Amino acid sequence: MRTTVRLEGLTFHAFHGVYADEKKHGAPFQVDVSFEYEAQEAIQSDQLEYALDYSQVYALVKAEMNKPSDLLEHVAGRIVNSITSTFPKVHFLRVRLAKLKPPIEGFNGVISVELTA
Repeated sequence: MRTTVRLEGLTFHAFHGVYADEKKHGAPFQVDVSFEYEAQEAIQSDQLEYALDYSQVYALVKAEMNKPSDLLEHVAGRIVNSITSTFPKVHFLRVRLAKLKPPIEGFNGVISVELTA
């Protein structure tokens, strides 16, 4: 049985962006991760060893968010690569990375990038 796990609304203060102010002061970001994996053993056994430990997924996301980058695409790509290389059981992965306060004059929305693997 394929199972979908979602980690939603993960918030970080990070230093991603091309402008000097972003690199110096940082900004708020949000990450949403969803992934699918075959979870039949976890469902039947109720044992973490057969599940995909989402606390480890969070730790991978946090580690990548702590590495400053210019582009959201680059950060999201690192998150995807980190998760897929650590958890080969993942059949489908979606990572959405949003800059909550982009430094665009007069812009009052959110900018995000979403990658799937």
